[in-house]
Amino acid sequence: MAQWAAAATRRPPAPDGVSGCDTDGLDPACDRAHARRVDSQPPPDQLETFNPWTVVNLVFNHLAEQGLHPVLGDSGDPAVPAAALLRAFGIEPGRNDESVTSPAVQDTLADLRARMFPDV
Repeated sequence: MAQWAAAATRRPPAPDGVSGCDTDGLDPACDRAHARRVDSQPPPDQLETFNPWTVVNLVFNHLAEQGLHPVLGDSGDPAVPAAALLRAFGIEPGRNDESVTSPAVQDTLADLRARMFPDV
């Protein structure tokens, strides 16, 4: 009897190519697996950033892999809604860690200066 009750409350499988998390009514397992906990937010002085064009690229490729035919640019700049999506997730649109002040970029610039201007 318990097995029958569990089977009766189980959700039907998602269609091919669709995550169970993408269908009506979030599966609690998906909610726990994919949602960031409020108490795991980074400290205010450590702003998380992500490049909106990376989101555009990921979504574009995902749609194409699903057999859809996305078109880039006909409806305006896709980075604007991608940036809004990032903000909705609590992430500030940016260039990840690619700004001029980031240590990785500074190291690359220092290497280029040393190669291009060895006497300076």
